[in-house]
Amino acid sequence: MRCSPTKGVALFLAIALAATPAVLCFNRAARADEKKQKSELHKQMESIDEGMKKLRRSLRKKESRTESLETIAKIEEAAIACKKMSPSKAATLPESQRQEFVDKYRHDMANVVAAFCQMEAAVLEGNNDKALEIHKSLKGLEEDGHDKFMQDDDKADAKPEKADAKSEK
Repeated sequence: MRCSPTKGVALFLAIALAATPAVLCFNRAARADEKKQKSELHKQMESIDEGMKKLRRSLRKKESRTESLETIAKIEEAAIACKKMSPSKAATLPESQRQEFVDKYRHDMANVVAAFCQMEAAVLEGNNDKALEIHKSLKGLEEDGHDKFMQDDDKADAKPEKADAKSEK
């Protein structure tokens, strides 16, 4: 019995369609494994990023004062935790440069914590416009910090999140 070319193509397409869900499941499993391998620093930074997104909305409304203050407190805790850690890029540097790199990272994180304290003070004073200005300046600090302290492959992973944040605006 011979198989016609159209039956062969149809069989191939049927097999390809049947295999697609399996491939997608495998891809999701691979992504899940990838997410499990995130460092504690990365997790804390994601927490800060989520808080920044919430603040962008809540700082615009004075009636969201309590929500803003709670979010700022959570971000401050995460930023202080991050300040104590070392970026993964430090491990790739020669021993002679490593401590200076970590010190610069810690200095920049101290400035981030200070900026969040200033934002908190502005919200407590009822000055949401000032808090929003600080929020904008923190986004600049974030981009500069990522350029200085993140490995290139980590930056590529973080870019889709930035694109999502820009599309929310």
